[in-house]
Amino acid sequence: MNERAVLRRLKDGDTGALSEIIGFYTPYLYTIASNVMDPPLSREDVEEAVSDAFVRLWTHRGEVQPGKLKPWLAAVCRNLAKDALRAARLADPLDD
Repeated sequence: MNERAVLRRLKDGDTGALSEIIGFYTPYLYTIASNVMDPPLSREDVEEAVSDAFVRLWTHRGEVQPGKLKPWLAAVCRNLAKDALRAARLADPLDD
C-alpha cells in the first residue's frame, strides 16, 4: 500500500481509500485494542474500538500526515480502548 497516495485519495473524500486502509490495518488495530481490553471486555467491544478508530480517521482525514498513518491509528485505537475500559469499570456495581 502506497500510504502517500492513499492518504491523498482519502483527503479528497475517496471512500475506496478508507476501505483499503481498513483492510490493511484492521488486524493491527484489533491486536492493540484486544491487548488493552483483555480480558475484561468482549470481542464486540474490541471491534467497536477498532471501528471507531477508522471513523475518527475519516473525520480527521485532512490532519494525518504521510508516514504517520500507522502511529496515528495506533494512538487513536489505544485511547479508545482505554476509554472503553474505564467506562466499563465505572459501570461496575460497588460492593456493600
